[in-house]
Amino acid sequence: MKKLLWYGCITALLALTSCHVPSYTFDPRFTRAAIKFEEGKYLLNNIKAPESIRQKLEEMVTEEISQYLQKDITLVRNAGGVFIPFTIPENPDAAFLESLKTGISGYDYLINVRTGILSDDIEDIEVGNIQNSEENLVSVSLEIFDLKSAQSIYFQKVSGYLSARDDSKDFSFAKSSKSMVVKCLKKILKRIEKNQIP
Repeated sequence: MKKLLWYGCITALLALTSCHVPSYTFDPRFTRAAIKFEEGKYLLNNIKAPESIRQKLEEMVTEEISQYLQKDITLVRNAGGVFIPFTIPENPDAAFLESLKTGISGYDYLINVRTGILSDDIEDIEVGNIQNSEENLVSVSLEIFDLKSAQSIYFQKVSGYLSARDDSKDFSFAKSSKSMVVKCLKKILKRIEKNQIP
């Protein structure tokens, strides 16, 4: 009897709720799928992201990539005498890379993670109807620079999109933009794991 009541409650809850699933896509312009982690000192640039997820993103990158290295990754804030522009542009030109190389003497490689939250309308749980115009749109890129040659040697970018079109339910499960940022980075790190050259 208890099981029947339980199933009845679950069925009623599902009837009153909806679930929105985001979609994720790799940017086709950046297809450097494989990378060989050479010996050297790696530096992780400060990740510009909401405070509530910044540390998690740093831990994800350092834990995943450190397993391919002889030494641990150093965070910029823990590296003395290092100067890095806070924002490194996508596709930086040669002059920028040369200035970057000068500002990070003593390190061989720089890992730069960029996050972008372009639209942030929907939370993990929504009470009340979601408007048709509401959406979450995020992107995450991970780039690795060889500082000896002042060149980008790896780049991947993932975008996440969530739309709540035609939602007429009073209670909805979805993904917040912050959760989507974390998922985007997981996808990049998963691709690195799959394609890294020993």
